[in-house]
Amino acid sequence: MPIQITNQLFNNNNLGYQYNQYTANAGDKIFCKFFVRTAMRVSSVDNPLSLDPSLNQVTSPAVSWLDEGFRAGDMIKIAKWTNAGIGYSYFRSVAFVDDTHLDINGPTGSWYDVTAGEQMVITVINSSTDPTPKPYSNLEFLINHCLSGQLGNSLSLIDGEPTRVLFDNLNNMPVGGSTTGQVIPNQSGQFLIDNVTLIRSTTTSDGFNQYELNCQIVQSGVYDQSWFAQAGYLKIFAQFGWQPQPQDVHPPSIVIYDEIANTGWFNEQFNVGYSPASMVQNIPELDYCVPSVHEIIIDSSEINIPKMGVGACYISIDDNYYKNKSYSQNNITMMLSTTSLAPIGSTIQSSPNNDPNYLGALYSITVNNVAIGGGQVKVTITFTPNAMFTTLMENRDDGDRLFYLWIAVDEVNFLAFGGQLKCDPPVGGALGLTTNFGFLDHGQNITQIGGSKQGFVANTEDDCAWYGTFLLDNNQVYERLTMEMEVFNGTSQDDFALQSSQFSFGGIQINNAGQYLINQTLPIVSTLPSNSAKINALFKRVPAMDTATQYGVSVYYPFLLNWQYWLQQQNASTDFYPTQNRNWEQYDDIPAWEIRFKISLIKDGLAFINSNVIRDLPYDSSTVIDQDIQMFIESTGQNVQVIAIGETMRIVATHTINNGMAWDPNDTWAMITVEPFESTARTICSSVLPFDNDLSNPLKPINGVQMVITYPSQNVAKIECFFNPDIINLANGAKFTTKIKGCPTTLNVSGKRTTDGVLKTTSGLITAEIKTLSP
Repeated sequence: MPIQITNQLFNNNNLGYQYNQYTANAGDKIFCKFFVRTAMRVSSVDNPLSLDPSLNQVTSPAVSWLDEGFRAGDMIKIAKWTNAGIGYSYFRSVAFVDDTHLDINGPTGSWYDVTAGEQMVITVINSSTDPTPKPYSNLEFLINHCLSGQLGNSLSLIDGEPTRVLFDNLNNMPVGGSTTGQVIPNQSGQFLIDNVTLIRSTTTSDGFNQYELNCQIVQSGVYDQSWFAQAGYLKIFAQFGWQPQPQDVHPPSIVIYDEIANTGWFNEQFNVGYSPASMVQNIPELDYCVPSVHEIIIDSSEINIPKMGVGACYISIDDNYYKNKSYSQNNITMMLSTTSLAPIGSTIQSSPNNDPNYLGALYSITVNNVAIGGGQVKVTITFTPNAMFTTLMENRDDGDRLFYLWIAVDEVNFLAFGGQLKCDPPVGGALGLTTNFGFLDHGQNITQIGGSKQGFVANTEDDCAWYGTFLLDNNQVYERLTMEMEVFNGTSQDDFALQSSQFSFGGIQINNAGQYLINQTLPIVSTLPSNSAKINALFKRVPAMDTATQYGVSVYYPFLLNWQYWLQQQNASTDFYPTQNRNWEQYDDIPAWEIRFKISLIKDGLAFINSNVIRDLPYDSSTVIDQDIQMFIESTGQNVQVIAIGETMRIVATHTINNGMAWDPNDTWAMITVEPFESTARTICSSVLPFDNDLSNPLKPINGVQMVITYPSQNVAKIECFFNPDIINLANGAKFTTKIKGCPTTLNVSGKRTTDGVLKTTSGLITAEIKTLSP
């Protein structure tokens, strides 16, 4: 191959690291240098060239003349090499060329003798008076991040776009000259930074043109943590497509860089490294409206200020915002790639947004102080959004304000903040509710109800909803209504959000009475059956509440009490260190901390707030209910302890009241749930919700209509459903849980257990890796 990548260097200039292997963490800016040498050259080594002197035609059986850049009209140098060097050479022009045949204008000279150790080399040159190797005219350079363990390609994991840079007129570039390539839209497939340059460094003594290609990219792993799952990583795919002449009709000569790499996500030292450092204090909330000061603390025994950095970016989930755009992901995400913290006092600005609707949106980070001592580094920063950044975030849908901010220490990018940006205006007072029903549970599949109450208790994984009503003033302008599940400390007044959503008043029509015509719907929970009321948040008018000066509205907000202990809750208070994850149940176990639903009405730049506390109990919280889950192969009735792949199974759960009381069939409901291990693809079979014919749900009622509760005795309730293991991901196993709630005489009881009757932990899973059971 006459085109070769002879070396490559990958520099993290901001932090001073350099490697020959692509090495970077998510969000790092890497300066890539590829050393490439080119020649349009075919030799007889492992390719026995043959000459037909009657036609002046040379045949190449193993190497294509066209692929190597030979074209009709080229001047070529034909050289015979002996053990002593070039023994004979002459110049001719090409009359005709295809993949196999090269026709020469004029007679050929001496040919080579393989038995004498001779070889022939034919090279395209500039001219007979300048027999140096002819440069290629054009270059198309492609670069992309790809997954490990598979062949790389030019199509981005982000949006499928290839990132292309074109160079032309390279045949006119002198030795020592350089040129900047033209980045071809769409550019959104990669975090490519402009000014991709090509330098023609030298012509080597053995007949090659030597080049250096320089470009800067940002490691694009910020988009998806799963790209680094287990031993996975992102690698670089770079393709050089050289053309010997402009507008060439033949495919280019291609050389590819597609090597293993060492890259990591946040909180890990690349893919194979280890760092003794760890995050101690992160950023609980980040405001997109006003500047805010934050202190991040990291434990580390080895600290080097010049090799410490800060970075940040915005990651949208809206395809229309970030996919298939003419500009780079650097601008789309407003990327601030990992940048040195030195000097202290410096202000670092993100890449400006190039979206025409939000042109110039950006933020800056000021390094206020870096203190090192006692095995810790404390970094104090100020995060400052500009006005257009605030406008951009105001216009994003709820759940589409995901932002990452990290501190780099000891070759690890520690994620100091990873969550939804917020805008917390000053508190203007309390929001007076006309109705504060509080929370509805799974058994209440309705979207409105009367009355007010406090002190709701539920279990991990329950689907709940808050419902309340209040009055708005006629002819009053309102900005937005925010709803969030948060953890609040009544002593310190600290809080952090677990889930937040908002309705904007912008764009809602107003009638002649100065009243917003409110009828808004917002998707919140996507994993419940389609006939569940707890899928969408609702903001509606309630005309029956209207007065002469005010009008009534209602809010319905659903949520699941999260149990995802395997996912990080980056904004959680350090009071919960080291289990700052998305298992909400732990967040009301420490005194002074409580989980609550908070609703805020924003008007005149002030927030009017009301909150309602909910108690999130663990699995199996009731001691008066004994529960048991059994699995049976439906075709044989065999009771088994493992999932029988390929068989319809029957899941049977019994719930026994052990305190002498009895179930009331008129006031009892239940459900069975199943989920792949450590996954959110949770499905249910319920006595409240009829089966919605969802073919992707592996659980199905026995009668095909709705799960039925039977009562073998007064204190025993039994629920059962079919389970199809062939339509669920069992790669890591599956977990079943049951929930039952009823009112035996005067006692409310509630309990939830996993398959083996213990808290839902790894030891409690039923694994699908065991062989399928036969009937």
